Amino acid sequence: MAIQFVRFYWKKASVSSGTKEGRAKILKNVSFPKVFDVYEFCTDELKKSLDIGREFDAKLRAEEDVRRLEGKDEEMKDESASEEVKA
Repeated sequence: MAIQFVRFYWKKASVSSGTKEGRAKILKNVSFPKVFDVYEFCTDELKKSLDIGREFDAKLRAEEDVRRLEGKDEEMKDESASEEVKA
């Protein structure tokens, strides 16, 4: 399945500025999420099979978060130890 994110909208005609109605490009930056979740649009049968993978992914992300937090704690300990040595 392919999903295309568009950066256009339908512009109404403006009598005061003399513009016509039509397609217009959005010129400001538009950010899209890196992960596009269409789970809510799936059938119940498909959701049941996807739940296993979603639970596994959530577990992996939780473990990665713990590793990152532990790494930051170790970095803080290293910094404080090096500051004590300098003093």
